Amino acid sequence: MRSLIRSSTGCAGLLLLAACSSMSIQTEKNPKADLAKYKTYAWAPPAVSSSGQPRPSSILDQQVEAAVDSELARKGLVPAKGSPPELLLRYSAMSRNALAYGYTYDHFGPPNEYGYRQGSLRIEFIDPNTNQVVFQGTAADVISDTGASQKQIAEAVHKIINEYPPV
Repeated sequence: MRSLIRSSTGCAGLLLLAACSSMSIQTEKNPKADLAKYKTYAWAPPAVSSSGQPRPSSILDQQVEAAVDSELARKGLVPAKGSPPELLLRYSAMSRNALAYGYTYDHFGPPNEYGYRQGSLRIEFIDPNTNQVVFQGTAADVISDTGASQKQIAEAVHKIINEYPPV
């Protein structure tokens, strides 16, 4: 019975940890880049597998690209169609297991250890003429359940692109 109580308070603590987390955003601009000159973009070609074939598009790819496309449209950037893009975009995502320590509401004994997933999303804007990153943004947060991940991706993309200077 005690382990059931400890387990349920541990779950409550983990939920509280996730609820209290706030997404952190970091952006950087290449000081030599004039971001106002960029009007069109395209996604960089997908990575190639060891067999030389392009990596198939994943659900994550589709979610990130759709969110970025929507946010860039709000900023006035449009996909390059039939002409070379002024910007190439690429993203990377990563997740890792992390630990937090905390006490249950009764504060008896040593702190409890709670495991959770920490995720990050990085978006890079590359000038294809110079092959230099002109703007990049990274969002990091606790990854919530699978159903909420699409909302977190949209929020991360919104916060990163919001830092991109308007054109």
